[in-house]
Amino acid sequence: YDSILYLNKYYLPLFAIGNERDDANAITYDVASGGGIAKNVLGVGAVEIIAGGYTGPASVIMTDFSNYGPADDSRIKPDFVAPGKDIYSATSTNDTAHTAKSGTSMSTPGAAGSLFLLQQHFKNKKTVFMKSATLKALAIHTCEEAGPAAGPDAKFGWGLLNIEKAINPQGLAGPEGSRVILLIDILVYKSEFVMIGVQESI
Repeated sequence: YDSILYLNKYYLPLFAIGNERDDANAITYDVASGGGIAKNVLGVGAVEIIAGGYTGPASVIMTDFSNYGPADDSRIKPDFVAPGKDIYSATSTNDTAHTAKSGTSMSTPGAAGSLFLLQQHFKNKKTVFMKSATLKALAIHTCEEAGPAAGPDAKFGWGLLNIEKAINPQGLAGPEGSRVILLIDILVYKSEFVMIGVQESI
């Protein structure tokens, strides 16, 4: 997958991280496998629906099936999590039937649709799409903290996907000299630095 993505700068596939975790039988960490552990894709885990809305890391409850990473080379996987338990979904009983389904295959489509809406919003404002590396960075760095461990981990990745925060990442402005893009009003802050001095001979 990484070679495909290297040649297609706007292509960002999302993969369900899998549902093989079984804490009761000690099948826990390093279960994630397949396409979701590739370097430049997004591997999506599944958490329970947050009925009352996000109130802090403890409000994000992990499902009992979503695979944990890390990748074999210790990279963080999944990249983030999204609701994937008891999701109201279409079923094959008849043309209008719906039911509640669970799995990382339920969290991943919701995340993919959300990221496409983010792309569409950006294109409406800027007339171009974000490159996949930009979209991935924006998605994971605006996730809400999840779980007991601070920072990214092998259970929740970078946390709970938050598209509203990705659209308007208030509070993410760095020190003077940084460049911040706010997708709502497309304000771009730039600073130029001039180095004055003599280069030493090598």
